[in-house]
Amino acid sequence: MSVVAPAIVVVPSKDGEGAYFEAKWRDRDGRQVKRRVGQAWLERDLRSGAWIKRRGRTPTGWLDERTVHVAAAELVERVEQERAEAARSAALGEAPTFRRVSHEWFAWRRDVKGGAPSTLRDNEALLREPGAPYARGAGVSKGRIMKRFGDELIEAITTRDVSVFLRELDGEDISAKTVNKHRELLHAVFNYAMRSDTYGDRVKRNPVTETDKRRQPPAAPLDHYERHEIEALVRVCEQGRHRAPRHYRGRPVVESAEELAAQAAEDRQDAAAFALIFYSGLRLGELLALRWHHVRFLPDLSGAIVTVERAVSAGVEKAPKSGKPRDVPVARPAAEALARLGQRDEFTSPDDYVFCKPLRPPPRRLRTAPPLQARRRGRRPPPRAAPRTAPRRRLGPRSQQRRSHHDPRLLRPREPVDHEPLPALEARRDRRRGDERRARNRVLTLRRVRAARTPHGA
Repeated sequence: MSVVAPAIVVVPSKDGEGAYFEAKWRDRDGRQVKRRVGQAWLERDLRSGAWIKRRGRTPTGWLDERTVHVAAAELVERVEQERAEAARSAALGEAPTFRRVSHEWFAWRRDVKGGAPSTLRDNEALLREPGAPYARGAGVSKGRIMKRFGDELIEAITTRDVSVFLRELDGEDISAKTVNKHRELLHAVFNYAMRSDTYGDRVKRNPVTETDKRRQPPAAPLDHYERHEIEALVRVCEQGRHRAPRHYRGRPVVESAEELAAQAAEDRQDAAAFALIFYSGLRLGELLALRWHHVRFLPDLSGAIVTVERAVSAGVEKAPKSGKPRDVPVARPAAEALARLGQRDEFTSPDDYVFCKPLRPPPRRLRTAPPLQARRRGRRPPPRAAPRTAPRRRLGPRSQQRRSHHDPRLLRPREPVDHEPLPALEARRDRRRGDERRARNRVLTLRRVRAARTPHGA
């Protein structure tokens, strides 16, 4: 049923001094709709009581018998568009869109089908909305799949739509492997939608099946490490040369003795990890999940047997990739490295991890080496700002800190310096810094100095 021209009705206001126009019509479903159009530039005739046009030109914001029909037609069109959009949104909320089906598929894959945590993390990344912020950094997700198919009905997506989408990905600066990942995820979502217990009555075929898989370049040939190269890497780790030097504002950081001892223990552990991973072929996740009860040394110490039962994937410990445990023989150099690692003072019980890092509190203050020129000249290096890990001490307002040290306004003391001994100046400075204990010691020193200078009986 089409929308007919609305009927215009004059409705008096509550105070009885004015009136306004209302429009009445029937929508496409035959239901009556009534909306207020605006204030009427009308007044009652004192004789007949009918509504007549007021004298003068119709002011802005008011309607008369001529302009009300144009305003009513625009109002009807606007209201019908809003009602159509609301009905379309309600239908989309109930209809299976690609966004809804993909979220259901991901929940099914995570809770029912199961999968490696790293695989689930990759799937979740591909199904992100465009503009979603990354967990780290200031970047945002492009959300290519949701941007293209998120609001589309699952049964309305055709093979041509998927093929055009994949060709658009070919034009971007991404590899063929990444394009194939998008294709595989779309294929999995539509396979889930074709199930009889999901949306099989709507989706009869998978539109991704007939699209082309991108050709990936062949893998590079394997370049195996020689024994002398492995031994060189192990020596580098033992000596701590694999660590990047720590600097603060361009100056090397001087570590404490405790920190150096802890780093030396970590270097020996890193060396053992390199030896084991090269001589046994363990995956990195299997190496991280290794515990001491998984290691069995041979009686003649010619090697060891490592039982792989667990692995770490995306920070979650799970079963290994093969799905079942296996025994891996370890050569003698790696077995000797594990034996030396087992002689440490802690983390050597059967249930402890072989490769771990103790949680140590961060250093309270980073100490940096003095500049080379100052050390050569035997002078004290210039003062530096405290690092972020140490409490910053304010020397005054920022406007004064940015001024030159030759500014006479900064050198003007509160009291004459000639009549104030040095301990008093230091005591006042320490009070400003909040060190009351040191300030009291300075005051006591000042009193002793004055008592020593004052003659007896004065």
